[in-house]
Amino acid sequence: MKVLRYLIIIISILLLITIGVLVYYNKNIRNNEELGEPGEGIEEEVQKIKKVSNRQDYFTVRSIFYEVKMNINYLNVDISRYKIEQGTEEIFKENYKNKGLDFLASIVLSNNKEYSKNEIYNKFVDYANTDLKITNMFVYENDSNIKTYYIFTKDISNDSDFLFTFVLDNSNKTYGIDFSEYKEENIEGQIPTVKYTNEIEKNENNGFEQYNISEEQYIREMFEQYRYYITNNTNEAFNMLENEYRNKKFQNVLQFEKFINDNYNTLLSAKLVNYDITEDNNYTKYTLKDEFGNYYVFTEKSIMQYDVELDNYTIQTEEQINQYNSMSNENKVKYNLDIIKQAINKKDYKYLYERLVKDYRENYFPTYEEFEEYIKANFFDINYINFGQIEEKDEIYKCTMKVQNVNTEEILEKDLIIILNNNDFEFTFNK
Repeated sequence: MKVLRYLIIIISILLLITIGVLVYYNKNIRNNEELGEPGEGIEEEVQKIKKVSNRQDYFTVRSIFYEVKMNINYLNVDISRYKIEQGTEEIFKENYKNKGLDFLASIVLSNNKEYSKNEIYNKFVDYANTDLKITNMFVYENDSNIKTYYIFTKDISNDSDFLFTFVLDNSNKTYGIDFSEYKEENIEGQIPTVKYTNEIEKNENNGFEQYNISEEQYIREMFEQYRYYITNNTNEAFNMLENEYRNKKFQNVLQFEKFINDNYNTLLSAKLVNYDITEDNNYTKYTLKDEFGNYYVFTEKSIMQYDVELDNYTIQTEEQINQYNSMSNENKVKYNLDIIKQAINKKDYKYLYERLVKDYRENYFPTYEEFEEYIKANFFDINYINFGQIEEKDEIYKCTMKVQNVNTEEILEKDLIIILNNNDFEFTFNK
């Protein structure tokens, strides 16, 4: 009887265990039917080509591009830049051609195809001695160590477009150049058909270092790049102006070229002394100030992609107008005096002429040419301008302008009368 009782207890326990297992199994089946198999419905993030948004990466790749471009130039070297013994020109060109080819052959990635030096030469020789501007840069992350960069460039002398594709091995700090299948710039969001994932072994030519750039260095890079186009390609500099500013300030590229010629010394020698940054969702605005009190506004849409305004008064933003309206009258006068200083130094005489008090203009300068002649005779090519204390009587403001010649330190003084006029002003010189 006792044995029978133990047997019943054991059978009951086994029955309960069996029922529990069946319940657990059925529950898992239902869960799997609702959720799918493990991993089903959870999509792995797919890497796609995207615009480069990291400045360090951008300038690292740009420095690689500049090194490669220098060696491409060797394929058809411009001998006019060198002092060469007469009769040795062809030998000189051949030596540089071989130097460039050896370098390029050492960085071209095979991708299951070996390229002869003749093929490499034919691939790159058309780029030799072109003035290439980077117009866009994209990146694809092949894996955790390998990234492919697509650099779209434009020859600013004839608007021809060229693509360079670099593969960087961040583990070995090495790179190679790939003959990409992409020809158009609308590659953002695509997935490459060829993904280079092999380790890039180091040789004497293909190493690189990460480029670190501060905010101030970046601002100076933009300024110097634009100054390069001002002095070397005015058409490109003209096209880089902000649309509304360009249309309001210059009727055509000839007027812009005149502006450049009139202000060449200032634009060439000006040193930046200050800058201000305003960030928005779609852009970052950099307002730069040089040693002569001139302002330059760079509106950046992406890395090294920007529009330019060569002053901060031709186009008045809503923010500037609101800020101006919130000022005291004395600060408004100071603000307008600063504009007068800029306009004098930038030889923006038309802007000044339009703001002369009407009776004063009609009496002393009935024509614009007379006013321009007066300014040129009474001011210097480049001026350091400071203003004395502001005096006010019946809402008419008077102050003394002290003007110093940058080159000779000659000093002259002029009295100014300022009259505030809503969001604008009128003024007179003593004459």
